[in-house]
Amino acid sequence: MKRINKIVALFLLIGFALPSIAQKKKNETWLWKISGNGLEKPSYLFGTIHILCPEDFSISDNLKEKVTETEQLVLEVADADNPANAGQMMQSMAMKGKTLKDLYTEEEYKELQTFFADSINYPLSVFNGFMPIMAMATILPKMMGCTETKSYETELSALARKQGKKVKEVETLAQQLHFFDTIPYEIQAKELLRTIREWNKEKTTFRVLVEIYKEQKFSKSLAFMHANMGDMLEYKDVLLDNRNKAWIEKIKAFANEKPTLFAFGAGHLGGDNGLIELLKKEGYKVKPLKN
Repeated sequence: MKRINKIVALFLLIGFALPSIAQKKKNETWLWKISGNGLEKPSYLFGTIHILCPEDFSISDNLKEKVTETEQLVLEVADADNPANAGQMMQSMAMKGKTLKDLYTEEEYKELQTFFADSINYPLSVFNGFMPIMAMATILPKMMGCTETKSYETELSALARKQGKKVKEVETLAQQLHFFDTIPYEIQAKELLRTIREWNKEKTTFRVLVEIYKEQKFSKSLAFMHANMGDMLEYKDVLLDNRNKAWIEKIKAFANEKPTLFAFGAGHLGGDNGLIELLKKEGYKVKPLKN
């Protein structure tokens, strides 16, 4: 179940897609300062990638300072990896009126069975009543090349709570899980099959994404993610843009309440409908900081 929680977080917290727009080189960072528009003290916005191998993970001294400087931490969903959410997770990801086997030809299903048995060492039949995206949960650790992982949301939450600060959210877990219902089962099934057929390419793509994130190549990441979304790109408005717009009033309320560190999937920051531009349109100054 821990793996299932993480795959949900990966798809949702990274934001599914990063709009392909040009950014100035000075903006090559995931850490931004939010000020102006009546704020007495600044808040900060940090773009995360939810899951990384330990050797790829680090929290900069400057980001740690922002945890200390602010008075609360706001995530997309607080405690997304809490085991207590397992039942809700399972119920939300169950398919209605179909099984995994229904979504493939007999030959395709056998192809998936062979891959899961030989490469993942996990029976595909376990996922037969669930959305195809759930089967991706067992693929992710193999794709990453590590079994133990680190999460910015988890680590930042620990730092904030150690300092006696509250961790809040802009969405509930139920709201996030609902977004999977917007992606037709057939599209999910197609993506799962494509992933196993292009396994080596997918591993390389994921590795490039991690390196882009680590090196904070903000401008490059926009085009890279946009180009590698496949059929998921069709649902960007529902999965990304509309969510950003819904969060703005909540972000304003949190920032007006007290200095806040917002940590959201990196995919939510960039683009015309990204949080940075939306905050600017609301009258805030949003300034890149060294991270």
